[in-house]
Amino acid sequence: FFLVWFRVCLLPLPSSSERKMWQCGVCTLDNEDASTACIACESPRPVQQSQGGSANVSAATWNCGVCTCENEASARVCIACEMPRGAGGTA
Repeated sequence: FFLVWFRVCLLPLPSSSERKMWQCGVCTLDNEDASTACIACESPRPVQQSQGGSANVSAATWNCGVCTCENEASARVCIACEMPRGAGGTA
């Protein structure tokens, strides 16, 4: 029991540069590599492109000029701060 507790509780965690992470395209949070969805906004992890082909993911997005959140092209308001598209100077 003590050995397990020692390994879990007292050993230092790897630094963020040593851990594999992926950044959420919606809220920009860095998530653990093993996560299939963002732990903050629950958006699914983006599909990674293989070297030989392209993934079926739309690249049409816009960034909110107020909070910088990335939104789908069809969104009229930001999914994070609900400001209308183009507010803050970004279309």
